[in-house]
Amino acid sequence: MNSNHTTNQQQLVMLQHPQQQQQVGQNSSSSSSSKSTVISSQPSPRSTLSSGPPDNEVFVGNLSYFCEEDHLFVLFSEYFYNVANVRIMRNHDRTRSLMYGFVATTSPLEAVEMIRLLNGHLFMGRNIR
Repeated sequence: MNSNHTTNQQQLVMLQHPQQQQQVGQNSSSSSSSKSTVISSQPSPRSTLSSGPPDNEVFVGNLSYFCEEDHLFVLFSEYFYNVANVRIMRNHDRTRSLMYGFVATTSPLEAVEMIRLLNGHLFMGRNIR
């Protein structure tokens, strides 16, 4: 049973930050019967990544294969004054559309209105969503 405790503790050490490994090793060798917990004050790598798109950016899916940024800009500009940016996602060598993109506006409220107004809108032979 003691070997299982040691194995579990070694697995825990492997999952922690390298600086924490030394602290856990020191704490576990001083007393085998007491359990110690090391809490890191450093953010995890995942917490430093972006938590999602900005509030003023709208996903636009089901685009035509032939749709370009200019086409999408014109469509959204007909309904909204403050279209800030339009991006259509492409494959790694930028030759083929992935048939979805993003439209950014200057206001999060306008972004919500974009979704409400243009969801299901027929554009270039496809209902965008």
